[in-house]
Amino acid sequence: MDFVDIVQGGSDSIPPPVDAASIITEAARSAGLLPETLHQTLSTEDLADLADGTLPPEAVTAHARSVAARWGEDRVLDDETELAAAERVRHDPLVDLPLLREDRMFIERCVVGRSDRHDLLTEYRRQWLAAADAEGSEIRRDNAARRAANAWLRSAAACSG
Repeated sequence: MDFVDIVQGGSDSIPPPVDAASIITEAARSAGLLPETLHQTLSTEDLADLADGTLPPEAVTAHARSVAARWGEDRVLDDETELAAAERVRHDPLVDLPLLREDRMFIERCVVGRSDRHDLLTEYRRQWLAAADAEGSEIRRDNAARRAANAWLRSAAACSG
């Protein structure tokens, strides 16, 4: 076999380079994960196999969907705890805030139907945590955080309540 055979795709032709980052990005997107999160769930061996083309893209997509499904059912492996928590926050920024039923009703009234809903919820969380950190009294912490975050949302979303 000579150079012409290789260029024309002969039987021993050099396989095209694998774009592992694109494969991971697409697989993550299909499972609703961040590419960085999916990358961290893959072993060093998996990443090496992906880079050299021996791990097919379909296997990466199947892995991503399996991880997302397990996490959705709260079946998180010990070494995935932090990644799963970060994904939960990304999907629902309010997931671990000590919100009252009234808080949730108010928040929903303010963000329902808005295209910037996730951004508003993410900033609400940031406002809550900043106010909670600034409050010295543990007894007053949740109420201070609630007041600050709700005031911010009321202003930002121009809602009443």
